This record gives sequence, C-alpha cells and structure tokens, in this order.
Amino acid sequence: MALNKLNLTLCKLETTYPEAAFIVVGDFNKANLKTRLPKLYQHIDCATRAGKTLDHCYSNFRDAYKALPRPPFGKADHNSILLLPAYRQKLKQEAPALRSVQRWSDQSDSTLQDCFHHVDWDMFHIASNNNIDEYADSVSEFIRKCIEDVVPIATIKTFPNQKPWIDGSIRV
Repeated sequence: MALNKLNLTLCKLETTYPEAAFIVVGDFNKANLKTRLPKLYQHIDCATRAGKTLDHCYSNFRDAYKALPRPPFGKADHNSILLLPAYRQKLKQEAPALRSVQRWSDQSDSTLQDCFHHVDWDMFHIASNNNIDEYADSVSEFIRKCIEDVVPIATIKTFPNQKPWIDGSIRV
C-alpha cells in the first residue's frame, strides 16, 4: 500500500517536473523500490543494521553518491550514513596546461610603431604585381614577423577551472 502511494506520488512529480532531481530516503526494511521505480538508483551499499542494508537512498542519478557508514545517532539501532557526492571538481579532473602568450608592453608598442613608421610599404605593392592576395599575404606575414621579433613570449600555467579573462594581474 505504501509503495503504491509512493510510486503514484513520484510518477506524478516526474510528469510535472521532468528535469528535477528526485531523492527518496527511508527505512524500507523488506521493501525494494527498484521493482516499482526502475529509473531510480540505490546509493547505500553498506550495512545499516545487523549486517543488512535496511536504510535506502534512491535518486534519478546513477553513481551520484558514495555511501560511508557512520555510528548511530544517540540510542538509534541503525547506523547513520554519510553520502558524499561522487562528482570530481573540474580542477581535479584535468591537469594544468602550459600556454605561450605574448606580453605586450608600452615599450613593445613603441618599438613596433617605430618599425612600421620606417617601412617602405610600396615595396610590398610592387613585389605583388598588383595581386591583392599576394599583397595582403606579404604585408600580414611582415607584420606577424615584426610582432614575433619584438613582443616577448611568456609561458603561463592555466587551470581547468580558470576563466579566460583571469590573468596574473588579477590573481596576484
């Protein structure tokens, strides 16, 4: 009777809130929700009383928790259970990555401005024989080469949980 009522209530809630997290916890003794609600997963896999798992915790997430037995509260005859999320932080899932970045400064800006000020830009136009693609490629390559020569490159360590806009000046 109680399992039927629980089943009806959960089915109604799942229909109303299909994206919600459902957690059902209780002392089920001989009852097993897996027969009535196969979409729910049991998280407690350790004995809670006299070598048997009587207390259950079901949710609609497979392998979401790790159950750790703890001593009973007060004069209770059941062990308490600590459920730890099985989720691993993104920071712990991936190793930090090393990236090379350009360190722009006022000095590198002024050096590049001076370099570009003294360039004979017509030589690129003449060398390209009025071909716009060749002209664009040669000018772009020249600018890239100048930047490579003038702007220093630094290797930084980035962490998986680090937002892209966070840099060394903010973290200090």
